Amino acid sequence: MTSSALIGRRNLLRAGAAGLLATGFPGIAKAAGSGGLSTAQSWVSNLSGPGINIERSRVTSLTYNGVPLYQSPSFCTWLKSQGVGYVRNFFGWSPYANVIGLSGNPVKNDLRPYFEMIELLTTAGIPVRFDFTDVIQVSDYTASGSLVPAWLATCAKTAATCGFTKPSMICFGAFNEPYDDGTNGSTWNPVLIDAFNILRQYLPASKWTLSMQHNYWNDPGHLNEAVLAPDQNVIYDCHYYPLNQPVADGNAAVQSEWAGVASGMASWSAANGHVPLLLGEAGLWNVNDEPWGGGGLPSATEWPAAVTDMIQGAGAYRPAPWAITDGADGDAPPINLDTGSSTACWSSAVTSSYQSAAAFVQKQSYFT
Repeated sequence: MTSSALIGRRNLLRAGAAGLLATGFPGIAKAAGSGGLSTAQSWVSNLSGPGINIERSRVTSLTYNGVPLYQSPSFCTWLKSQGVGYVRNFFGWSPYANVIGLSGNPVKNDLRPYFEMIELLTTAGIPVRFDFTDVIQVSDYTASGSLVPAWLATCAKTAATCGFTKPSMICFGAFNEPYDDGTNGSTWNPVLIDAFNILRQYLPASKWTLSMQHNYWNDPGHLNEAVLAPDQNVIYDCHYYPLNQPVADGNAAVQSEWAGVASGMASWSAANGHVPLLLGEAGLWNVNDEPWGGGGLPSATEWPAAVTDMIQGAGAYRPAPWAITDGADGDAPPINLDTGSSTACWSSAVTSSYQSAAAFVQKQSYFT
C-alpha cells in the first residue's frame, strides 16, 4: 500500500473522534495487573516537550550534513536543541501495508537502521516510541500461516539482546495502527493481548515499558473499545486528526477541539486507574482541508499557529505531529521543509514554535 493510500484514511478518523468530543466517554476495559504504573506514568510525565514522527523509511533516506539520520549523532543532538521531547517511529511493514517496499518477508537485519537510530536518540537524551508493524487488520494476524506473531517475537528478541544502553528511555509496541472498521474492538482485543504477551516474553516489565494500541487507527473516539494490558508498565497510544484545519491567522475552534480530545482522554485515563496516554500521532491540516503532504507542503506561517493550537489544547498528552519528514512520498514537513533536497532541516519559525511548545508541555500533567 502506498503512503498516499494511508494518508487517505485520515478522512475516516475525522468522523470517528466526534463522539469522544461530545461525551468524554471513559470506556470499559479489563483490570490491569499490578506493578509498573508509576514507571509508565513517569515515562510520559518526564518527556521534555512534544514529539515528532519520523515516518517509516525516512531514517534511511533523509540525511543530516550528508550522513543518513540513523548514523548521525549530530542530527539527534540538533533535535534535542529544537525542543523535541521524544521521537516516534515504526517499522513500515505489515501484511496489509508494505510501505517500505520489502521484497520478501521481513528479517532481523531489516531492523538494524531503526535500532541504530534508537540508540543514537536515547544517547542524546531523547526517548523513543517504536512500533514493530505498520497499519494492520485482524485478519493479517489471525490468518493461517500469518507471519505477524513470529515477526513480533523476532523483533522483541532482537530488541532485548541488541545492547541498547538506555532501555528505560524506549517504549516498544506491537502495531502502528490496528484497523477493522465496525468491529467495536471485540475482534481486536484478544489479538492485542496476544501480541502484548509475545513482546513480554522477551521484554519483561521489570526492564521495559511497552505500549498498547486500540481498534480503529488508535482514534481516541474509540477508547471505549480499549482493553488494558496484563501489567501496568504500559503506555496507551492515541492518534488524532482535527475536524478543522489550522490556518495562518489562527483558528480558536482548532485549539478547543484539541482540548476536547484531551478532556476525553483524561476521563478514560482516570476511569482506568490513571494509565498514561500519548498522542503518538497528531494530525495537522492545511487551508485546503487536506493533510499536510496530501495537498502540498505547508507554508512556514501555518506551522507555528498549528503547533500552538495543538499544544495549548492537548499539551499534557505530548502530541507528536505526523509526519515530520519530507514531501517525497506524501509525508509532511517541517524536516526538509520545501528545499527539494534530502537534507534534514527546518525553519527558524519551527524552532521557535517547538521550543515554546516544550516550555508549555513541561508544565502539564494529567496525573495530579
